[in-house]
Amino acid sequence: MVGVIMQKPYLCSFTDSSYVGDTLQLKSAKYRIAYNCHLTDNKNQLTGEFVMNGKYYHLEMSRGNYAVYRPQEPKKPYPYYSEDVVFFNKNDSTRLAGTLTIPDKKGEFPAVVLIGGSYPTNRNGESNHHKMFLVLADYLTRNGIAVLRYDARGVNKSSGNFHESTPADFAKDVISGYHYLAERKEINRKAIGLIGHSEGGLVASIAGSLCHEIDFIVLLASPGIMLKEIFLSQLEQNHKSLETSKENYEFWRKFYELCYLSIEQGKETKAIKDTLNRLREEYLNLQPKPDFIDYAIFSFYEILNMSASPHNQFCITCNPSYYLEKVICPVLSLNGNKDFMVEARINQDAIRKALIEGGNKDFELSVLDRLNHSFQECRTGSIREYGVIEQTFSPRALNDISDWILKHAKKAICKL
Repeated sequence: MVGVIMQKPYLCSFTDSSYVGDTLQLKSAKYRIAYNCHLTDNKNQLTGEFVMNGKYYHLEMSRGNYAVYRPQEPKKPYPYYSEDVVFFNKNDSTRLAGTLTIPDKKGEFPAVVLIGGSYPTNRNGESNHHKMFLVLADYLTRNGIAVLRYDARGVNKSSGNFHESTPADFAKDVISGYHYLAERKEINRKAIGLIGHSEGGLVASIAGSLCHEIDFIVLLASPGIMLKEIFLSQLEQNHKSLETSKENYEFWRKFYELCYLSIEQGKETKAIKDTLNRLREEYLNLQPKPDFIDYAIFSFYEILNMSASPHNQFCITCNPSYYLEKVICPVLSLNGNKDFMVEARINQDAIRKALIEGGNKDFELSVLDRLNHSFQECRTGSIREYGVIEQTFSPRALNDISDWILKHAKKAICKL
């Protein structure tokens, strides 16, 4: 939901919803926000009170007429079989709901599991008015590859809590998806692999290090260096591209550096939050600029909870190379030269080094020209472009992924 609070746009996420009479209640106890509203008679507007940290703001929301053109997004009926499925991670009884697309109900096909990044997204990988995983799954399935994509923990029909889980937990979700595919009669169990985007590449690497039955892995804009270094680089890049103030950037950099230091020192979650709360109070007392203070007050509690979450604590201390060195199956690693979220050169170099040190001799790394973090053909690579670009996924990258998978699936089948 996007609302206007204090004359500035903010993104708010609600985790619970219920009806009381004719009133819709949306809330997130964790982030101390709620929206109590009702639908107007003309059915075109929600009106009610937005609650944040005990303060009330009148908020009206209308149906938008903003249409986006996404030429690659497939439309039903699809020329292949599609089925909504459920599988379970038996390690912690997590229910994963997703969609399996198969070229045809007759035959045995190579297959992949799609793995999303650092934010809880649905099975279509929806972000910035794009459905990255829907487009990728459609292309692969049309080219003879079955695809399993699923809602992240805590999203839609999947159980669990994303931020209370770690990439190690997600890797076990992926392995559960692998075993689910291996039991399907339409899937050739000798050719089942993974495709992980961004942090999903780390998850794929962890899964590959744990389950040597996995036949191949495709890494898309995947981290190769310590994740804390990537996060600080992203912060600096966002500061430059979004033209935020120097004070804003310096505050958040110090905030995250203190957070990372506390995590590395093994502090408990409460101690981490106490440290960051003190920093917030000290800094806000010195800042006379209302715009920055409004932003910090609104966003701080959500950022604080995410920063000290088990998910983030795992990531800060994680070195992807540790897992990549244990991956023995073939690997394709792709990145764009305009990716400012996971910079191509330094991360691809680290991935190459880790695979070589682990003795993996079957891998291919490629940096594609003019592609951003979402594998869109772009002008600058700025995150501001993502939603404006009509293209969802570069045809060049789609073709490279499909060709490589089919080649290695054929090798895997013939080998066994």
